[in-house]
Amino acid sequence: MKKLIVLSLLIFFFKPASAQTASTIKGRIIGQAMEELEGVIVINICNAEMATSNSRGFFQIKADKGDTLMFSYSKYSSNRRGIKHINNNLNVILINSKAAALPKDFTMGEFRKAVREDDRSYEILEKGAERNGLWNY
Repeated sequence: MKKLIVLSLLIFFFKPASAQTASTIKGRIIGQAMEELEGVIVINICNAEMATSNSRGFFQIKADKGDTLMFSYSKYSSNRRGIKHINNNLNVILINSKAAALPKDFTMGEFRKAVREDDRSYEILEKGAERNGLWNY
């Protein structure tokens, strides 16, 4: 009986873990002047994977659905993107964010206005990138 209890406990506590393997996320990064950005540092903050974009702005990195990627480039504000779908290419536009450039004593009104302006910039740039075929892989 003792052996059965010990065996049951061992099976319960040491059941094989389902190994979750990260998928390769591919994407492209452009700047607010529609330029391809080489040397953007891409970090998966959930698993510490790191990659760098090539001369055409393309990158690939290991990530799972739900992970967060951070994009860092000296000329533009850093950006974070959550991974919602594994099978899609990730299109990223880096800008000089007005919200990120606010002074320390900003008001909520100033912050909301800056976020709206940033969102509008992203919307315009996204349409331009689509129209110019920059998201064609």
